[in-house]
Amino acid sequence: MATYISFSKITGVLMLMMIAQIVSSAHAQIGKIPSLQADAMEAKHLGLVVGQLLAENLVECYVVAILSGKESSFQRSLREVLHDSASKGVVYLDGKHLSDNDQRPFAAKALDTLKPRFTCRAIVLDVLASALTEDIFRFLEDVKLYLHPDTYIVLAGSRDKLTELILQNTFRNTVNILYLGIGEEVIFDSQNIRQENNKSKVVEVFTRCFYCDGGEAKVYSLGIWNPRASPHIEAQLFKGEEESDHRINV
Repeated sequence: MATYISFSKITGVLMLMMIAQIVSSAHAQIGKIPSLQADAMEAKHLGLVVGQLLAENLVECYVVAILSGKESSFQRSLREVLHDSASKGVVYLDGKHLSDNDQRPFAAKALDTLKPRFTCRAIVLDVLASALTEDIFRFLEDVKLYLHPDTYIVLAGSRDKLTELILQNTFRNTVNILYLGIGEEVIFDSQNIRQENNKSKVVEVFTRCFYCDGGEAKVYSLGIWNPRASPHIEAQLFKGEEESDHRINV
């Protein structure tokens, strides 16, 4: 005997399935919101630290900031700090348009003979968006960064990209280079026991030497940057003349 299912019952089942799918999708999106908010807070914190570093240590420099694409909390935080500082000159370039000819003169100016208004050159690289890093390094090769070892380089990104980026061949002659990496710091209690569920986001400052590891390059930490402390970090950020005998590698 044939069994017949009414059209209304089929429609009802389909409606229930659609509702279940929508609810499931909504739960998944809700789960992503705290993660997105956390990422935005980390980027904002990183932008604050980079801004402080430039405003307090490279205030006399002509600065070119190469930013990774669309407006982000990192970029907004960086701009706010520098806007309120005494920085003499900052130009922002969009990393997505580095192949445009009208972008090159700004980077070239940072590498040209300095005017009386500036006493140093600096380039800030937003490497939080890994999709643009190859374009950024190709651009720096095109403007011949390697011929200007006295240009200060400041990279801002996540710690997991540290070694790969700071040892890029693009920086083969750069004497003063810093990598500001956002990451987690585990908190210890009064009995020096790790509190795995109590971690804070911090910015750690790294640098690279040319020959300090048995004649080879080495990456090492200078410490944690504390935005509320004075000084923000105890270590000396930039080198003096001790590596001035480095031979230019074209």
